Parts: sequence; structure tokens; C-alpha cells
Amino acid sequence: MWSMRNGYSRNRNGQAPLAKCGQLGYNRQMIDYVMSAVILAALALLAGAVVLFRRGNRKRALLIGALVLVMLGNVVIWLLPTASGDTLAGSVEAAE
Repeated sequence: MWSMRNGYSRNRNGQAPLAKCGQLGYNRQMIDYVMSAVILAALALLAGAVVLFRRGNRKRALLIGALVLVMLGNVVIWLLPTASGDTLAGSVEAAE
């Protein structure tokens, strides 16, 4: 049973629900889902930018294209291996 005390949700043992999820190893799965969602959203935005560009709204299309580049850049930062061979996403799992 969850209760709210002073604005913080806790279970009956006094643990925060996110701490329990992290202990079960859900963080790595969540990172995989988030990265997939970001890539799918980038593809959808890119398709929308192409449509806007063809309709003549070039400024908005270029801004959306810049957003897509930033989104994909963030995915690359999280998933590209470092010199030690580990990724940022992998280090989240190792920190648990």
C-alpha cells in the first residue's frame, strides 16, 4: 500500500517506489524504451519536416530538422561506446 507523507510517496517499508524499481533492474529496460521512442519520434519529425519543406514553410522545416539532429545527437551520446568500451546507458545499469 502506498501512502503520501509530506508530498513523497512511500510504501509501507518506507522505501521510495523508484528505488525499488532500480533494484529490480528496470532502468536498463527503460533506457532501451526511451531511446527507441526518441528515434521513432525523430523519424516522424523528419517526415513532417519534409512535408513542411515541400509546402513552402522552409523556416519551420529547418527548425524541425535541427531538432531532429539534436535528438539523434543525444541518442548517439548515450549509446556510443567510450574508449573503455562502456556506454552511458551501460553505466546506469552498473551503478545499480
